[in-house]
Amino acid sequence: MKLSEAIRLGSTLKPQATGACFVKHADGRIGTCAFGAAAEAIGISLGVGSYFTWGLMPKSWWPVLIRINNTACPVCGVLDAGCAIGGLIPHLNDKEGWTRERIADFVELHEPMPLPTDNIEELESKLAPQSSSSFMDGARP
Repeated sequence: MKLSEAIRLGSTLKPQATGACFVKHADGRIGTCAFGAAAEAIGISLGVGSYFTWGLMPKSWWPVLIRINNTACPVCGVLDAGCAIGGLIPHLNDKEGWTRERIADFVELHEPMPLPTDNIEELESKLAPQSSSSFMDGARP
């Protein structure tokens, strides 16, 4: 599961919170920030006041988190690295007040596009040369 997908899925489980990954609201409900939502979506439930740390995150998320950590805030322009990785995600959640769904959309912009795997033979045949001669053989198009 991609980080953006985990944030979106997790955001449907609990209300939004700021200040930590898991926060107890005044009404007693537990809320999650964007990282807390992602953690819950992949089956990690942490205690109130806790943070979703580097070691708990799937390694497949690390490249996008490092990339996001080096990205200026699209609202205020700050380069906020409040966390070792993905410092902009907590900034957007806590300081800019973005919804987790909007944060997921932003994260998705920084995630690599998957390569198509369906009909790979068909794609290869379309990319293959139309004749058996090649430029290396002295053939001209």
